[in-house]
Amino acid sequence: MLEKEFEEVLRQTSALRKHRQLAADMVLDNPALFEHLLNLCFRVKDEISYRACWVLEFVYKEKPVWLVPRLDYFLENASSVQFDQSVRPIAKICQMLAEAAFSKKPSDTKEALTDEHLEKLTELTFDWLINDEKVAAKAYAIHSLYLLGIKYDWIYPELLRVLEQDYSQHSAAYKAAARNVLKKIS
Repeated sequence: MLEKEFEEVLRQTSALRKHRQLAADMVLDNPALFEHLLNLCFRVKDEISYRACWVLEFVYKEKPVWLVPRLDYFLENASSVQFDQSVRPIAKICQMLAEAAFSKKPSDTKEALTDEHLEKLTELTFDWLINDEKVAAKAYAIHSLYLLGIKYDWIYPELLRVLEQDYSQHSAAYKAAARNVLKKIS
């Protein structure tokens, strides 16, 4: 019953921050809904999926540990999202995972991320960077790849090549993210 009620809330959720937060609060108040939320994110042909992704981003910020037992599922399905509105929050969560992996602070997420997870993150983020995605997803990918390059020395030369090659073709936001990372790498 709660799952159906939650789906109705999601279907009426708009991009307004307060609407996304209300839906996220419903999950935060009812942790049993998390699994359902995650599954809705990857119901990729249904428009509810992008709304679920919006909410997942908010929930992840508050309770990153909830994703830990589902990292394999999340990373295996992250590339399947189809709506532009879904890619941005999934890319943001991937950036937060990369940040956790390379944080100096210990966390359950950091401890749970395996080499296989980091390799999958690398694959996902490179795909978003080189494919026809919106600028926000590309910016999150750039930052994630910068962090992943700390571990994988082959990433920086590839990232530099892609950023320099595509630089002139993109928006000011993309150029700002690229410039920031290019400075750090150089």
